[in-house]
Amino acid sequence: MLLKPEQTLVFFGDSITERHKTKVEGAPADDQLGHGFVNLIHSYLLIHYPAYNFRIINQGISGQRAIDLVNRFDTDVLSYKPDWMFLMVGTNDAWRQMDSPQIPHFKQTDEDYRSHVETLIKRAKENQINVFLCSPFMIDRDQQDILRQLIDRYVAITEELAQTYQLPYLNTQKAFDKLLKKANPYTLSKDRIHPNTAGHLLIAEEILKVIEKG
Repeated sequence: MLLKPEQTLVFFGDSITERHKTKVEGAPADDQLGHGFVNLIHSYLLIHYPAYNFRIINQGISGQRAIDLVNRFDTDVLSYKPDWMFLMVGTNDAWRQMDSPQIPHFKQTDEDYRSHVETLIKRAKENQINVFLCSPFMIDRDQQDILRQLIDRYVAITEELAQTYQLPYLNTQKAFDKLLKKANPYTLSKDRIHPNTAGHLLIAEEILKVIEKG
């Protein structure tokens, strides 16, 4: 088991992490954690490790790229003094280059993406925050798709960074690819990017496997 009792876990990312979260921690509402993999992980841990009393915070924001996470690291991660940062980012880094190529600030090299993710890892480790790194992904069988090819390059970068910094890691793309040998992509996502509840359950289960394996 990677986690210890009383630890604080911040899930940091984009809309996939956010998954319709609208309220801040402690609000009298049921959507402080969103309706995706963060909430599913929270529910699993609450049932199977009730005495551990984990504090789980969802800091996903729709549309954000790795550079946006760098810019809000202090306020949205460091200020909570977490024990763990679960990081998943990269989909929008790739997607915006495909759907908005005319906008200059969306253009970036693979090295830009690597640098931003590495900065997040370094900032966390400098502040004694453990990092669990998840790759970006696309829910599509066609590996020749231009967006999928770019995301695959980002997957390779995250895997390399996980090895370099010896981080717990989930190759989320690999997990979806395995499922897609049998499942239709459109039963998991309408746009091949945002998972439905079944897709979020897959992410949650795969993260929990790594957590419980230790």
